[in-house]
Amino acid sequence: MPSAAVQRIERLLRPRSVAVVGASGDTNKLAGRIVPAIRQGGFAGKLFPINPRRSEVAGLPCFPSLSAVGEQIDHCIVILPRDQVQEVVEECARLGVQGVSIFASGYAEAGEDGVRAQQQLVELSRSADLPFLGPNCMGFVNLVDGLTATTSSVIARNQEAGDLALISQSGGLAFGTIAYAVAESPMAFSYALNTGNSAGVDFGDLVEFLYADEHTRRILIVAESNAHVAQVVRRVDEIGLQKPIVLLKLGRGESGAAAARGHTGSLAGDYELVRDCAEGAGIVCVDDVADAINALQVVGSAPAREGRLGLGVVSISGGNLTLFADVLSSSELEFATLQASTVDTLRELLPGSASVTNPVDATFLGFDRPEVLGRVVETLGNDPDCKIVVVITTTAEDLRPAARAVVDAAASSPAQVAVVWNGGSYDGAAEGILTSAGIPVVRGSAAFARAAAAVQRATPRTRDTTGAAGTLVTPAGFGTAELRESDSLEFLDVNGVPVVPWRRATGDTLVAAAEEIGFPVVIKVDTAQTRISDQGGVVLDLRNAAEVEKAGAELEEKFGGDYLVARFAGGAEMFASAFQHPDFGPVLAVGTGGRLVESIKDVTYVRLPAQPQDIAAALRRTLIGKVLDEGARGMSGFDSAVGAVHALGRLALAARDVVTQIEINPFIVGDGRAVAVDASIHLKGTGPEEAL
Repeated sequence: MPSAAVQRIERLLRPRSVAVVGASGDTNKLAGRIVPAIRQGGFAGKLFPINPRRSEVAGLPCFPSLSAVGEQIDHCIVILPRDQVQEVVEECARLGVQGVSIFASGYAEAGEDGVRAQQQLVELSRSADLPFLGPNCMGFVNLVDGLTATTSSVIARNQEAGDLALISQSGGLAFGTIAYAVAESPMAFSYALNTGNSAGVDFGDLVEFLYADEHTRRILIVAESNAHVAQVVRRVDEIGLQKPIVLLKLGRGESGAAAARGHTGSLAGDYELVRDCAEGAGIVCVDDVADAINALQVVGSAPAREGRLGLGVVSISGGNLTLFADVLSSSELEFATLQASTVDTLRELLPGSASVTNPVDATFLGFDRPEVLGRVVETLGNDPDCKIVVVITTTAEDLRPAARAVVDAAASSPAQVAVVWNGGSYDGAAEGILTSAGIPVVRGSAAFARAAAAVQRATPRTRDTTGAAGTLVTPAGFGTAELRESDSLEFLDVNGVPVVPWRRATGDTLVAAAEEIGFPVVIKVDTAQTRISDQGGVVLDLRNAAEVEKAGAELEEKFGGDYLVARFAGGAEMFASAFQHPDFGPVLAVGTGGRLVESIKDVTYVRLPAQPQDIAAALRRTLIGKVLDEGARGMSGFDSAVGAVHALGRLALAARDVVTQIEINPFIVGDGRAVAVDASIHLKGTGPEEAL
């Protein structure tokens, strides 16, 4: 049986009868074009124009009110000014209408008065279980049932149903730019929804409905709000990535930084956080409409792949292969490493002048004898490291034989086959042969690389959350006041996060503390303030008692008070922070640390809870992670870094009732170990109000 969410959205989007309140006979007006659009789209259900000042609209009887219809109304399209909408929606609720589309603007996007009006709609929707699109929307399209509840001229020209569903907050992008781009591609819509202010539907519910819909195989989401992206991510976490989802996020300046402090606060508002959280759910993230169209074709109808996409590439043009290799060198993609048996087979197929290492230069034999091109594609596709076979074309009089050979080879290839269309074909049919067989055709090497890299980054995270949170240990007096750095280090230490050896000290006990720890040491002013090093409150690499005495005297003169003495640790500096994001919940940030962390912004994000493999994958996307993982310049400690950050994540979840943020900058990583040397912990009630 379908879930409650699926049933709710099905009532909204698959009505058997539709009323249009505010319908007009003037086709120069929006209100006068909706009824003709629905009729021309071939909707088989009943259609009721509503307008007390008219008796007929577009050849249909017009009713003075919804109540006057006297029949069941499943969906109501409201095309009235804002001040008349609430009354109509209340009537919908009384009559048992199943869903509403609200075109009027002037709601939350227009100021406080609009916010209040929108909240009234939301409260009514919840109490009556009445989902709605909008307000401030341009309608929706359900081509599965022939319902065109919008006035888009692009949709009017392209009413054949396909397998792509679109959810978009932007109406102009949905029914103009994207609809046109889809019409120019091999794809077509099953559904296209403009949610506008998105007050009456949960994006997670929409995705769950589209998962259940047998006509939909892939989903494109255009979202302006972080909150709506988070709804999708949470639903995918709950029920899995059942169909591929591509996300185009608008409004990338939206900030979640209000929920974080310190270095974290300057980083947490970045679009990268939203992207990383979405990609961690397997959602493919793109930067513009063209990339979205290409990614939708590359990802096909299968959920996002997991991990590296090795590419096997073939062309008859050495120049095109060089261009493709240049593009790959600046991307995250890699050529597949071919097995010796694959290379031997290619050598048997191609002339001695051909390059049989990847990428493969098939010479003109590849087009003169299409069956050879097909065999090359089949051979590459059977190599275990090759996940996508890329055929790069050039210009020819007739590419139809080559296209048919590629189609035949793709039918038996374990790997996906894609074509980079560099040039063209004067036969006018070769591209259609490929696309009708489901083979993506992307114009340009760079465009393909962007799409494939986006698919590769979308790796679903581990769903096993066993042991996600540790057992919290609180030192004596913890939580009674704002924490000094020594308090933070003690809290980390007793809860299993590795820290550098350290001691509390006063001006009189600095030397004794340093000798107990062992030289070299660092002396810091022990305070709850951050960025104390910028004020001269940190002295590094003190190698004997005399140096400690001198540094202590200088600090005493400037600061006085208490100090923290720690072992001076050399190595790479890693940043890590656990904090509460207002939309995505507990989030872990990890990346390159040090004093320039805010300028470098080399940080990736993982939603908590997270397993070590999730953290390792995130860390490898940063410069420090690559250096540690590859052991560059003798660096080591990648596994220790992962373990330390994993311990931080478990502690953050265990302490979520009392702690809002834990920031470590830096962890020092080297010689096979990772230790926290500088920490800042914010307690609930002393900063952001939301706990972890």
